[in-house]
Amino acid sequence: MKANNAMNRDDSGGVGAKSGFLFQDYVAAYYVFQMLQNKKIDAVRCEVTDDIDLLYTNDEIEYIQVKTTEGDRKWSITELCEVTKVKKERGKPKPPPANDSILHKSLNCDNDISIKPLFKIVSKRDVLNALNYLRTPIAERIDTSPKLELLKSLNAKIGSFFSPAGRDVEFWLDNTSWDVYSSIDELELKIYRDILISAHDHGVLLNPSRDAKIILNDVLGVITRKSALSRKITCADNKTYFRKDFLTWFLEEIKILAATNSRLNTKVYVEFSKTEPVLLKFSDHGSDQRLGVGLGQGYEFGKYRFDYIADSIINWMPEILLRPSELADTSRQKFFIKSANISKRFLEQSSEFSEFLGRTLMHSSVRYYSNSEPVPVALYIDKDGKSFKEFENVHIVRADSGDELWMGFSSLSETLNLADSMDKVCGQLHDLITVDFRLQRKKILEVKEDSYLLKHDIDDLLDESSSLDDHIHRFKFVMFIGYKSAHLSIEEDNQDYKKSQLIEAQENFEKMIGKILLRDKYFSRINIILYLYPNPCIKTLVSVVRKKINEVMDV
Repeated sequence: MKANNAMNRDDSGGVGAKSGFLFQDYVAAYYVFQMLQNKKIDAVRCEVTDDIDLLYTNDEIEYIQVKTTEGDRKWSITELCEVTKVKKERGKPKPPPANDSILHKSLNCDNDISIKPLFKIVSKRDVLNALNYLRTPIAERIDTSPKLELLKSLNAKIGSFFSPAGRDVEFWLDNTSWDVYSSIDELELKIYRDILISAHDHGVLLNPSRDAKIILNDVLGVITRKSALSRKITCADNKTYFRKDFLTWFLEEIKILAATNSRLNTKVYVEFSKTEPVLLKFSDHGSDQRLGVGLGQGYEFGKYRFDYIADSIINWMPEILLRPSELADTSRQKFFIKSANISKRFLEQSSEFSEFLGRTLMHSSVRYYSNSEPVPVALYIDKDGKSFKEFENVHIVRADSGDELWMGFSSLSETLNLADSMDKVCGQLHDLITVDFRLQRKKILEVKEDSYLLKHDIDDLLDESSSLDDHIHRFKFVMFIGYKSAHLSIEEDNQDYKKSQLIEAQENFEKMIGKILLRDKYFSRINIILYLYPNPCIKTLVSVVRKKINEVMDV
């Protein structure tokens, strides 16, 4: 197999924004499972050149562009060839037209003259008659008149355009097909069929209502993570599903499933709510609308309990790194190995690991003290056409007056002077609420897997037709700030530290609330929860947790 590994080092498009409803992931999964029956497909790549690339054993590469736009209209030539309008600036010559239509982007994937390219468009919507030629399989195209008519129309729209490898629109037309899958459900049924047939071919009978879904969920999780890997710092192989490796995994998986009695659609977070807290609550400040919670740990044998925190974080890692379907479909003894392996990339970047650690500390605190169920939005990368900032922690908290949605983020600060960190947190809160909040609500609605959650009534909070103000009393915005405390040391030398950290937390809470209210007068209306975690040394905490995860990964 000859593969073009000249990956586009740009994180725009699919990598920068991946759709909440995962249509593209299901399309990728469909082709991954096609490898079970089609020996000509050697590998499936996610977000390397196009949305999906199929690498064939005969050295061909098929570049697949997935279009997920909804609507009643069928795809037209105009929509296929539509480019961004370029405005002419006064006093300057008219700029050349943009080359960013669907057709341009597809043909631009052809960047190696030594490789025979194929192209495909996959959409939810069908095409108009003018594009029906592309719906005919390439090998079955006998009548040339529809091609000539379509080529004339495309050339009229596109003009003279060539790929980086020098191939033109006619070449694209001769080597492009268009597939339509109306929904995820349609793709899912096709995938289930492939799984069950392939398992039967290997002498294994699977439970059709359970096992196929378990296998699909595992593959979707891998596809999402491969798609989300940055093109800038990741080689193409790490974003690729190779047939040889996939077949080995598939054969092992179907044998395990055939011999076990796994449960499907369990309420996974009920089981994990039994996990012990990482941090202990030592104070409450303020009121229901503006609540401050002091969290911490103590000393054991005269030393701060870093080891206990690290061990406890390991226990919470599955919830942070695995989706609900993965939690339900994975035996408990495999949770920690699987999640530790996923966390490997966090270990490689100190900034990412600190963010991961803060997110885990916050997650465990909200879960334990509020009996919440999380919606793991951080595990789903958006693909609405643009990226946006979002809350890293989203939880459903049940309340008699209507279930609440808690949305939050974390910050770990090594400095004793919290003023700068507080200003940064205030700015982050302001941006998260005032910019793209509607998109965040939409994403939460799309990614939450209700079959794994207890019954709730938060869907009305996520309805885009209603405003934040309509349900403001049922939203709570949560911030977790871990900071170096002047009253704590790694080795206990202050017997009165509990009283000192209580006063310190109270003062920091009042300062932070004051800054938030000064930042935007609208914030006086929202519900705010501030978790404050004084710590003797954030760097030591990061080091101890990192070491513990490495130990688990070595098991």
